[in-house]
Amino acid sequence: MTPLDKAIAAFTATQPQDHDGLRHLWAEWATQIAQTPEVLAGLYQTYLDTVRQSLDDNAPPALGGQAGAGRFVLAFANGTYLPDFQHKKRAWTLLQSHHAEHLSLIRQALLRPDHVVFDDPPRGATGRWGAVVGAMLTLYRQHKVFGPGSEVLEGDVIPLMPAFFRAFPQEGNHILLSMLADHADAADVMADWLRYHCDSEADLAQAPTVSVALGLLGPHDHQSGAFFAMGARIFARLLHDAATWPPTRLAAFWRAFVEAPMQIEPVTRQDAAAKARHLAAMYRRWAEQEGDDNSFAAQARRERNEVSARAQEAEGEQIEADFDAWTARRRRSAVRSLASSATRRKTLAAVAQRLPSPYAAMAKALLDEAKADAARPKLFAIGKPAQNRFRDPGFKLLVIEELMYRQGVLLPKFDIHALAAEYDKREIRVELEGYAIIPEAKTYFANLPITDDLLTRVTTLHQSSGMDGGPRHMDHLFPFWDPGAGDGPVPVTAKAVADLDLLPNLTRISGLENSKPNRRLLAALKARGIALLHEGQKQD
Repeated sequence: MTPLDKAIAAFTATQPQDHDGLRHLWAEWATQIAQTPEVLAGLYQTYLDTVRQSLDDNAPPALGGQAGAGRFVLAFANGTYLPDFQHKKRAWTLLQSHHAEHLSLIRQALLRPDHVVFDDPPRGATGRWGAVVGAMLTLYRQHKVFGPGSEVLEGDVIPLMPAFFRAFPQEGNHILLSMLADHADAADVMADWLRYHCDSEADLAQAPTVSVALGLLGPHDHQSGAFFAMGARIFARLLHDAATWPPTRLAAFWRAFVEAPMQIEPVTRQDAAAKARHLAAMYRRWAEQEGDDNSFAAQARRERNEVSARAQEAEGEQIEADFDAWTARRRRSAVRSLASSATRRKTLAAVAQRLPSPYAAMAKALLDEAKADAARPKLFAIGKPAQNRFRDPGFKLLVIEELMYRQGVLLPKFDIHALAAEYDKREIRVELEGYAIIPEAKTYFANLPITDDLLTRVTTLHQSSGMDGGPRHMDHLFPFWDPGAGDGPVPVTAKAVADLDLLPNLTRISGLENSKPNRRLLAALKARGIALLHEGQKQD
């Protein structure tokens, strides 16, 4: 059996709905390609032959007939199995060499009516002919090597995207949507695609439009979505005749495109808690699926899923403990997303202008709340870099620890939960992000102005390794800081030499060995007569 035969045999042994099986298939293909590079060219030829024969209704029996051919196209149109950058470059070269033929096959495929290709599609796929054509298009992103000249093929492919979405409105994975976003008429095509789903009898909450809704009015982390900047134009076209829509369609639109992405849809305590538990269990399961794989990528995925599981567990606890407070927090988060983004407000304003009562008033109420939220005074306004006189961030944190948390004279005492409650540039999720330094807390401390009269009050500084319970500032900078797991203090570097002039009365520092100070800093401290004590010698 040749290496290519082994690769095909690995495919035919894979069950369509088995996601782990697909991962093992791609791993097997990666192994075969790494050992025998010619396998990649063989897979490309098999792919092209499969598409050509499928168009002639003569799918190869060796792949499992028409259904197997469709599954092969979906499996092939993925970049996961390319073992390294050099092999991806080879795949990109192969696609370029076959581009004219492949483009002709796509044009033929676009003309065929949509139909069921196989009844047991893998997760996230429809199993229809449109999914097969979509996979053919996504090949131009999955096998793409970014760099000079990488856009040359897409210049022929992007113009086909409107025809694809008109022919196969049930399809809409994120790669296809990002490709559509590069079309000159993307906003109008998207509005028409959304209109198809609004007019259909299908549940909008289950339609492929969900990801688009998130990208227009969803949380902060969706702001980089392909259609984010087009929201107002999309809704203006989609809702041009909304006043004539039946009540059921209006209600479905409001729920799917406003309430759900903004995460303010009505929900019961029981359902909310059940969802949080389900998500926590899902993330735990994904973490466990990494098994004993100790690769960097697997460890990163495992940690990310474990962090997400803990966050969902904390969410569920809050729902059970105080459902009203949880509901109010959801509304507040939605309002702050609006307050922090002119683009989101413009998008929601387009909805408010075109929807009839009561939805126009509901949209306007959200906009009014966002306006009021943006205007409120903030207890922890983050300063400008020019307000910072310290060169060394770690040294400044020691000063903040002394003045803010020990002496209690640098006020207000910073609290990350209070900052998260008032911050409007994005939603800070302390439970989720607290396993690392939170960027906004870092910036707050870095830019915090400290007056000369307060700096003169500093006579001693202490850097804690955590053996004494840890510094208070770390509770807010890095909330789940764990020295027992290897987390260390923010180090003091040689840049602190320039900061010593700011502390004319400093006489002693304890625990500085935790930063492994270099000779330059040690010499500067000695020259000023500043005593160094080991952490265990700290004197209060």
